[in-house]
Amino acid sequence: SRGRILRSEVLPNALPALAVVGTIACEALLLEAGLGFLGLGDPGLVSWGRLAGDARGLLAAAGWVPALVGLCIFTAALALRLAGDAVAEALGGSPV
Repeated sequence: SRGRILRSEVLPNALPALAVVGTIACEALLLEAGLGFLGLGDPGLVSWGRLAGDARGLLAAAGWVPALVGLCIFTAALALRLAGDAVAEALGGSPV
């Protein structure tokens, strides 16, 4: 039946590719944060890059604010990368 074919053939072969796509989300997060930091993002949306760019003016008064935003970006990117690698390794593929 179609369901059996999907479960036994298609899904096991598609999961490693989906893990790689999840790892690429890490790069998209960093790209969006960089563009937001430079002021090239959508001004109507809140992003970590825009928050870091706005916090540049606080470096002298409260230097921990931009550092905290940068730490959040780093932690999220690292978590996405490690999760994608773990899923790829668990499925028998090699980490990216």
